[in-house]
Amino acid sequence: MESRQAGGETCSSAEHALQAYEKHGLGFSQHLQGEFQVVLRDGETVLAANDRFGLRPWYACKQAGCLILSPAVKGLLPLLPGAPELDPVSVAGFFTFNKIRLGNRTMVKGVEVWPPASLLVKTKGKPVSQRSTWTFQYNDSMSEEPASDSVIDALVVAYREAMRRHAAVQAGRRVGISLSGGLDSRSMVGALAPDEAKRFSAHTYGLSGSDEVLLAGQVASTAGMPHFFYPMEADDFIRHADVTADVSDEMDLFVQGAQHLWLVPAAASGDVMMTGLDLDVTLGGIYLTPDVLGARNDVEVLDLLRKRNRIFTEEELGLLAGPSLRNDRQAPYDFARDLIRALPQNHPAAKYDLFINQYSMRRVIFARYGQIRNYMETATPMLDYHFIDLVLKLPTRQRAGHATFQPFLNRLCPELCRIPYQRTTLPPCVPVRFWADAVRIEQEREQLYYRIWRETHGEIRVPYRRYYTNFDEWLRESPAWISFADQRLLDPAARIYGMGIAEPQAVRRFVEEHRQGQVSRRQQIVCLLSLEAYLRRFFDAHE
Repeated sequence: MESRQAGGETCSSAEHALQAYEKHGLGFSQHLQGEFQVVLRDGETVLAANDRFGLRPWYACKQAGCLILSPAVKGLLPLLPGAPELDPVSVAGFFTFNKIRLGNRTMVKGVEVWPPASLLVKTKGKPVSQRSTWTFQYNDSMSEEPASDSVIDALVVAYREAMRRHAAVQAGRRVGISLSGGLDSRSMVGALAPDEAKRFSAHTYGLSGSDEVLLAGQVASTAGMPHFFYPMEADDFIRHADVTADVSDEMDLFVQGAQHLWLVPAAASGDVMMTGLDLDVTLGGIYLTPDVLGARNDVEVLDLLRKRNRIFTEEELGLLAGPSLRNDRQAPYDFARDLIRALPQNHPAAKYDLFINQYSMRRVIFARYGQIRNYMETATPMLDYHFIDLVLKLPTRQRAGHATFQPFLNRLCPELCRIPYQRTTLPPCVPVRFWADAVRIEQEREQLYYRIWRETHGEIRVPYRRYYTNFDEWLRESPAWISFADQRLLDPAARIYGMGIAEPQAVRRFVEEHRQGQVSRRQQIVCLLSLEAYLRRFFDAHE
C-alpha cells in the first residue's frame, strides 16, 4: 500500500489505512492505492479488506462456526479438523486449463480465495457481511475508431505519474525492476525520469546468451540503469524444484522455484522489486485475437477457452484420470461456463478478456508475483487506479492486438522502442500490422529446430535460445531433467498414483512420446511434476 504525506511527514501504511477509515468509514478501502490486505478493529466491529486487483488475496475457511483468514492456503492447512482433502474439480481444472484457476476454488476442499476488492464486516452479535467495493469491467464498445492522440497522451501522463509516485514513495530505499526481454517491464524503465533511472537497478535472470537476456541488457544500457544478471541453466530449475510450494500462496508450477536463485542475491542488495504485471493484457489486449473478437455468444467463448487454453484434451484426460478424478473430468468446462455467464460484460470478446484477467492473471500470474514478497517488498505501477480507469474506458477493439499499446509505448519511451522485444524479435516501433507475421515466423523457426532434432534422431541439435528457459528441450535432452521426471513421475510410489489422481500407464506414455519426439508434451509433463511437488509438500505431512 502506498504511504502518504501528512503534515510534511510520511505516514505508515497502517496509519494511512486508519486515516482512510476515520474519514470514509466502510468505504475506506476504495481510497487505499496499491496492493494490500487490511484488518481493522473498531470497538466490537472487525473489518477485513483487500486491494482492487487481488494482488494480496485473502484465503478463507470456516471451522467450528468461525471464519479463518490467511494470506496463503498453507496457513490454513494446520487449522483444518483433519488431513486436507484435494478438491477433485480443481485438480481436473488444473489438468484441463493449467494456467487458469476456476472461480474462487483452491486445490483444498473447504478453502477458498476471496475475490479482489472484497470487504468483510463482522460486528458482535450480527452475521458476517461481505461485499465488493469495486468491479473490474472493460468497455464493451466494439468501435473500430483508433484511439486519439489526446487519449494516448493522457495514458502516458498517467503512467509517468504512477511511476513518479512510486519513485517518491520509495525514496531512500534500494529499488529494482525485474527486467525481461518483453515490453511490460521495459515500460517501467521508459517511464522513469533520467535521474530516477540511475538510482533504480535492473535485474534479469535466465539462460546466458538467450534473446530475452540480451535484449534486457540493451534496454538497461540504453536507459543508463545498473543491470544485474543472474545466469540460470537447466539444472537450476531442478535443484530448486520444491521451493515453489514453500513460497507460493497456493498451487503453482514447480519451475517457478528457480526464482530463488536470483531473488536471494537481489534481496541482499535491494529493498523493493518492481515487476511488470498485466499491461499487455489490460492495455495491450494480447488475448483479443481475431477469433475472440468474432465470438458471438457465451458458447463460443467457452469453445475458445477450451481450444486455446487446455493442457489435456478430453480424450487425453480420459486416459490420464485415475479413480478419484474420473467422475469430474467434465466439471471444469461446466464450471467455466457458469463463470462466463456471470461476468459483468455484454460483448463476448470482452467476456473472454475479463475471464482471462480474473482467473488466469489474478489467480496465477499475480500469485506468482507474490512469491517475490518472501524475499523483499513488491510494487507495480501498472495497476495504478487512475491509469487503469483510463484503460477501462478504451473500447475493446482499441485495446486489441496492441493497437493502442504500440503508440502509447512509442510516445512513452521512443528510444527504447528501437530495441527489439522477444515475442516478435522486432523493435516495437514497427507498426503492429507486422507483429503477427513476426510471431508466426518465430514459431516456425522453433518448429524447424525441433524437426531437425527429431528427424536426425537427436544427432543434430540447433539450440533455440529465444526465451530465458527451454523446458521443451530440457525434458528431452537434459540428464538432470530426465532423471527428475523418472523419479517423480515414473515411480509407482508417486503421490499422483497413490491418491488415485492419475493412471501410471498414461503418464509413462506422455513422457515417452515427448522424449522420442513424437509430440511435444512439455506443458502436460510440467503440469504433472508441479502437482506431484505440491502433494509431497502439503499432503504427505498430514498423512
